[in-house]
Amino acid sequence: MRIQSWRAAWSFVFLAFAGTLAVEAQPHLVADLNQERVNTALSSALSGGVEHDGVVYFAGHDPQHGSELWRTDGTSEGTYRLTDLCPGSSGGLGEPLGFFAGYLYFRGDDCEHGFEIWRTDGTVGGEEMLAELCTGDCVIEPRSWLEWRGALWFLLRDAAGTAQVLWTSDGTAENTRPAADLCADLGICDFVPDSIFLVGPNATGEGLFLWVYSTDNPMGALFRTDGTASSSPGPGVVVGRIALFPANDLIHGRELFATDGTKEGTRLVADLNRNLEPNPKFYPHHPEFGPEQAGVGSDPSDLVRAGSNVFFVADDGRTGRELWVTNGTRRGTGLVSDLSGGSQARELTLVRGKLFFAAFLRETGAELWTSKGTAETTHRVADLHPGPFGSQPQNLKAVGDRVVFAAEDGISGLEPWTSDGTAEGTLRWGDIAPGSASSNPGPFSLANGQILFGADDGEHGRELWAMPVAELPQ
Repeated sequence: MRIQSWRAAWSFVFLAFAGTLAVEAQPHLVADLNQERVNTALSSALSGGVEHDGVVYFAGHDPQHGSELWRTDGTSEGTYRLTDLCPGSSGGLGEPLGFFAGYLYFRGDDCEHGFEIWRTDGTVGGEEMLAELCTGDCVIEPRSWLEWRGALWFLLRDAAGTAQVLWTSDGTAENTRPAADLCADLGICDFVPDSIFLVGPNATGEGLFLWVYSTDNPMGALFRTDGTASSSPGPGVVVGRIALFPANDLIHGRELFATDGTKEGTRLVADLNRNLEPNPKFYPHHPEFGPEQAGVGSDPSDLVRAGSNVFFVADDGRTGRELWVTNGTRRGTGLVSDLSGGSQARELTLVRGKLFFAAFLRETGAELWTSKGTAETTHRVADLHPGPFGSQPQNLKAVGDRVVFAAEDGISGLEPWTSDGTAEGTLRWGDIAPGSASSNPGPFSLANGQILFGADDGEHGRELWAMPVAELPQ
């Protein structure tokens, strides 16, 4: 009993000490964009923002202009609206897509042409429409915008979702053209809207991978195209020079596969969960729909590369969803640690060779954990909120040799924290909503040496905040 009481007292002292250190450096409000105390939705805006040369570009909202394209360098003076595509409070959206040849491309609506692709040179009023690509609104798949072979490649579909086309552009209207119709040219006709995206070029740079969810492939399938009307299909998702990806082959269930970009070089990495269940697609005399009994599958997720290895989360049917690691071979695939018979590890974040993640144990709730890929190096960083509720770490982000995240210690609400992987190096760096209230900070982005994030201090509503990286408590 004395030992348990001593531990409880030490836990209280540690939390009090951490809170004391945190007040030495506090984050600051960058700009109060919406003074009517209506949330500016910065949490989602920053998560979809684009960083370039120390500036983050994002879709911000104020009552006078609605949602438009904004920029910030982490200072009040450097935070301002760039566009007013659709004058008035309705706004033109201003959703950033990415940089190419010195211009930021974004999706916007000028209230005349519908949603089209625009670009800006980064100055106020320096925007122009790339080309009128659609009659009516263009729907740009959010995960389908990349640079390849010195040109832009992206997917467009009409508002009804009936036509999906791969486009390419060199940044000029005259050289912006459709490259392939996914149905007519590539045979991808039965797709689910908002569930097709470009993965990137293969290891040789000879083709683009497209990941497609459809009613025939609800777990997803990978296609490859060389950017013309002809293509060769093959399952896979690129991770470095090899491709590791979860897929369901209707035999093993959803498991981890590998590919070198060819059909012959595509293989199952490991059948982690060998339990069987009835195959819902089984149809007698049609082997293409798989056997009557198929694997349950381990459902790999959260793939994170760490050197020549890849961390991921999977359920082998015995230990529950836990942390695994693989080098792309069956022998090199293994359970890192069985924490609790299903710790539901999530938000895997690599910080200079060390993995941080949130994991749940029944006695401690969800807390911050770390690992270097072995059971011996896998441990809880700190019990920030003692008891079964846990601190619920979320929005993990690598910042130098530390991780920043949001957590709730039972005293100050959900607020920003940082950790170097040790209990004594895990510190709260802000109490934005004073007392037990929560500011719900995140997601976190980096720009110009500052950590940018959305938060609500209880006075200004949800707005943009910043903290210099150099002032994070150590």
